Amino acid sequence: MDLIKFKTNLLFYKIYKNIASGSDYLNWGFSLLENDVESESLFKLSSMSKADSLFIFEDFFYKLLEEMGLKRPTDEETVEAHIILMCQEIINQKSDLLKIASDIFREVVELHYPDDLVVWLEINDAIDRVIYDNEGEKQNEDALRKRIIYEAKKYLSIQEAEDII
Repeated sequence: MDLIKFKTNLLFYKIYKNIASGSDYLNWGFSLLENDVESESLFKLSSMSKADSLFIFEDFFYKLLEEMGLKRPTDEETVEAHIILMCQEIINQKSDLLKIASDIFREVVELHYPDDLVVWLEINDAIDRVIYDNEGEKQNEDALRKRIIYEAKKYLSIQEAEDII
């Protein structure tokens, strides 16, 4: 998957979840400019203020998609892009690994437990044991963190090999 499609799928994820903001549209537009995309609609979108109306952002966004010949992704494609982003965050250790892994699990549930992501169910169960069970499980937290990083790297390498990212 090329970077533009990936970024578009991430923006659609936010659109489908009703959490897209002006900043999200601007960031998407800037990423297109960084990839040498040129369009009148893109220039207009990129020159907007994040405080402008969401309806105006959406209007330019959909015009630009049409100009670029990009299709609206499925819900599944947007969730998969979000999982890839979260795996990247795990590897870069930008936030709490346990929280991100739990968020991935929720996305796996939404996708109805695809085989390549079922490992996150096991990880979520292990997180629950660390958080809610007795002190004996606390000793396993370091091993769990290492497994989360390993599984995130593994998933990203598979996606890369299949040319998804």
